[in-house]
Amino acid sequence: MGWQAAVLGLALIVGGCAYPTRNSPLELPGTGGGHRYSAYLDAGARHGNKRLVILTMSGGGTRAAALALGVLRGLKEVAIVGTGRSLADEVDIVSSVSGGSVTAAYFALFGGPAFQERGKPYLDRLDRDFIRRDIIAEILSTGLNPVTLARLSTPAYERIDLLREKLDERLFGGRDFRALDDGQDRPFLVLNAADMAAGTVFPFTQDQFDLLCSRLETVKIADAVAASGAFPVALSPLTLKNNAPCLQLWDKSTYNPRISAINALRSFYLDPYSDLVRSRRAWEDWTYLNLELPEGYGSIDAGDPRWMVAKHDRRKDYVHLLDGGIADNLGLSEPLVMLVEPERLESLPERLVDEDITSIVFIVVNARSESDSKLDQSQATPGMLDMLLATTDSTIDAAMTATLDSLPGIVGDLTKALELDNLAVTVVPIDFDYVADPACRSELKNIQTSWTLTREQIDLLEGVGQALLYDALRQPRSRLGFGIALPAPALTVAQACHAG
Repeated sequence: MGWQAAVLGLALIVGGCAYPTRNSPLELPGTGGGHRYSAYLDAGARHGNKRLVILTMSGGGTRAAALALGVLRGLKEVAIVGTGRSLADEVDIVSSVSGGSVTAAYFALFGGPAFQERGKPYLDRLDRDFIRRDIIAEILSTGLNPVTLARLSTPAYERIDLLREKLDERLFGGRDFRALDDGQDRPFLVLNAADMAAGTVFPFTQDQFDLLCSRLETVKIADAVAASGAFPVALSPLTLKNNAPCLQLWDKSTYNPRISAINALRSFYLDPYSDLVRSRRAWEDWTYLNLELPEGYGSIDAGDPRWMVAKHDRRKDYVHLLDGGIADNLGLSEPLVMLVEPERLESLPERLVDEDITSIVFIVVNARSESDSKLDQSQATPGMLDMLLATTDSTIDAAMTATLDSLPGIVGDLTKALELDNLAVTVVPIDFDYVADPACRSELKNIQTSWTLTREQIDLLEGVGQALLYDALRQPRSRLGFGIALPAPALTVAQACHAG
């Protein structure tokens, strides 16, 4: 009974612990810095060329992480003609969800040109230390440890911490977002979770954290990646403290989320049929600000003191975050918002004009599954779990398809509005649908969404990811607006499918 008594004693000691604090409040008004794209540009981190390369990585557990890693290996092998740089070096923004966030965060930390002396080993380490590990077995082993069980019985330690600690141990070494904002030539990282209550995308950027009157720079990268991949039920949500409202909301010297939301809400009040999508996002932003709307808000200027004395309604004092795939399983939402809604986030359209950007390239890595179903082979009524999974998966897949189909039009409307007639917009899709071999395509789509896959499955995913990139870049529609050179010989999809 010795160890049982020790565990019981430990549980009693920590039983009174409070919930963990994962984010800290803003300290000084008007700082304007932190992990936001405008600060990234102001620090000189962009490459100074006339192209904008946006890489997105979907959800899907290790399936997504491995496919994205294969694409990264391919990007490292694609040369930009006349520059001595690879296409991987040219990535400006990497936005991700769930399993893709593991690869995206690791790439943002260690994959920029500033770390070229590392060569390929940084990708090999991600492969060796996480993707090819039996992460589920390691998490279960830790979770069933008597000491861990005692910790899990308290508010101070939650199921999400099992994944968060494993990510820190294997990959991120306790680094927070300050490690990404050192002015080095690296991609700007956007990790996306989902607000559990609102069902909307929650990006880990300082612009989003401004709404919470909170500092993103002190948040651990492993926390953000874990939140992005917090599969419902299996893992608990990651909870943030909302410190709004705060004095920083009234500071006009820098970017101000309050004024942005007010301007959008006033526009909707005056003309509710003008832009419903934009106004809905404004309502979402306003909810985070924890303020009641003054009477007649549509006629009150953003600088009016009546906004400053708005009542604190405390309706959103905490934000609970789950797997970002619930809201956007491609990771495209935030880059699109950055492009088309500058009043809410960045002045990215202004940068397109000021820096004379001539090409925008979206590389969209989609690791969606489509498992074979036997439901249609039986007259028996499907069970509740089958119905839930079917409706959820079909909704997510339909939303992803609609987003991809509308992407050229969305960016095209922006270029017309900015009168950027010479701007080339290219979408480079990486998707299992482009695998011609039916057997190989079926095998890929039937790989489960899990944090543990076999060596053969990982080999297949990484090889196909690399080959699909090369194949997509060969297509006539992939007019990037700048010269590239594929490796010779370049791996083909057929070779990747039959490598084993």
